[in-house]
Amino acid sequence: MKSTNLAAGRPESVGSPSRRNSLLNPKDAFEKALADHKAGLLKEAEAGYRQVLDANPDHADALYFMGRLRMREGALAAARDLMVQSLVLSDDHATRHNNLGTVFQGLGDLNAAVECFRRAIEVDPDLAEAHVNLGAALHEVRDLKGAERSYKQVIELHPEYFPAFNNLAHVFRDQGNPEAAEAAALKAVELRPKEAKAYNNLGVIQHERGNTLRV
Repeated sequence: MKSTNLAAGRPESVGSPSRRNSLLNPKDAFEKALADHKAGLLKEAEAGYRQVLDANPDHADALYFMGRLRMREGALAAARDLMVQSLVLSDDHATRHNNLGTVFQGLGDLNAAVECFRRAIEVDPDLAEAHVNLGAALHEVRDLKGAERSYKQVIELHPEYFPAFNNLAHVFRDQGNPEAAEAAALKAVELRPKEAKAYNNLGVIQHERGNTLRV
């Protein structure tokens, strides 16, 4: 039998988070935990998710958002395990696959990251972030043609999506295509004229071409 704060001589006020959540059914407890999470009340959110998982260890949403808490803390292995469990139970979530991919990327497992980003795009072909993340992962494993395709696909869907043009400039540069690299970098600067990294990217490319920075 679990000991309680009361038995330990530490009475718990009715208004405290754990006592308040214990009065809720699992559905309400999850909704309360998610609201706390969105409000930045992370300890309260975790207590709520734990209550839900105590009642139902296969609650896919609570597992996923517990994983997001671990991800925020930088505990990537724990985040991976929780998110994988969640997606085994409920697979049809593009954003969740995308976020799991970034976790795998952070852990250095690029092949798993690529699989996650591809699954995210399969679920939601319009998810621009997943296309860009796939391109970045493919670039990192030196699949430059694959990275180029990913960025071009997202540009077809979202013609003014800055990250795609900025990253595509890097791909063209690594492919030895400085003219295309400069064109992509110029478009990135046009889209975000106050973005320092866009100017830096363009400046490096133009310096390598022997050009003066011109925007």
